[in-house]
Amino acid sequence: MTDKNEIITSKESIELIKSIVLALSLDPIGIAELTAILVDKSYTAIQRIPYTQMKRYIDGVKKVEDDLGGACKLSDKLFSDPDKREDNAMRVYKMVTSTETTKKIDYMINATRSMLLGLIDVEMMFRIFQAINETLPEDLVFLSNLIEQEGPFAGNIRIHALSRAGLMITAGIDSNADVEEQGYHISSLGYMVDKYSLSLNDEDRWKWHNSKNKFTNNRKFIGSSFSNEEEVKEMLNSALNDTAKGLFEEAQQRLNDNNLSKIELLSRNKNAISLLIYATKTEGKLNIYNDLMHTNPLVEIGEYILPDDDDAKESAIWTGAVRELENMNMIECTNYKQKLYRLTDEGWNAAEIYILENELNEEELNSPQIILETLK
Repeated sequence: MTDKNEIITSKESIELIKSIVLALSLDPIGIAELTAILVDKSYTAIQRIPYTQMKRYIDGVKKVEDDLGGACKLSDKLFSDPDKREDNAMRVYKMVTSTETTKKIDYMINATRSMLLGLIDVEMMFRIFQAINETLPEDLVFLSNLIEQEGPFAGNIRIHALSRAGLMITAGIDSNADVEEQGYHISSLGYMVDKYSLSLNDEDRWKWHNSKNKFTNNRKFIGSSFSNEEEVKEMLNSALNDTAKGLFEEAQQRLNDNNLSKIELLSRNKNAISLLIYATKTEGKLNIYNDLMHTNPLVEIGEYILPDDDDAKESAIWTGAVRELENMNMIECTNYKQKLYRLTDEGWNAAEIYILENELNEEELNSPQIILETLK
């Protein structure tokens, strides 16, 4: 680490950056340097604050990685790109050490867990960090308490503060209301901060988020306002004039574009695509379960169990693929206790489009593993 008399937040300190990278990689040397500063009485309490904050964050990340059996590592996500290695290290350091409460650091650890699980990407993790930093702890609790309520909400000091951080947006202009009492709705970022950070460990809240499908995640397709066939049909039924056919064709095209864009994003996860396609041969059904013979969760789809051995990394990959499909609204959970899933209408459409676009034949659809090898 840098000398205690230096400005520890200086981006020019190469040694500091190296130490941060080591510590975030859970390297014993980096953690030892961090711990040495915390017990060094020649440092003042104020000088030790940033290191104390980083130690709490790093300890939290270590617990997350241990919980995942080492299948996902923060260093692989943050430092795999040499061009972003130092910048990402400093971004984490600056954001974590800018928090004013340990609770906010815990929220950041939750967001990091979501990123490691593949629920969000690194960019969205940093957006959540930024939103947490720019919002008072009391306002974050206020936001979480509002999540399940229907807006619009009349403006007040807390709502204005949340709006400034991008967690709420104006509902429109009400000429009968004062300027500060205009209506607000929770933004997509606001819902994501709650789901992937504030309420990550609240099972009931997660069920609510998934049932409402307020958003998928930061991979959500932007540009189409139509999410399923029912909305298209509803729009068509409301069009009682000569332009009905044109409106329907336009809406159908937007729906197809939506599915294609999601498929392009989902294609980055070959395991998820293979599950999606093979589910069309199992009446759209799949599930996650644990048994006494395995220490890690398994994915069951038709006659296949994935992975076919008790490998922690493979288990994390396949169960992560199921979560990815759920986040993209390709599947929905029909039984949270037993973790049973089925394809949504959007999932059926996306799978059929992918099969047609890639000209997959029946032999290539015989098992998830064969599909996975075909995709590679």
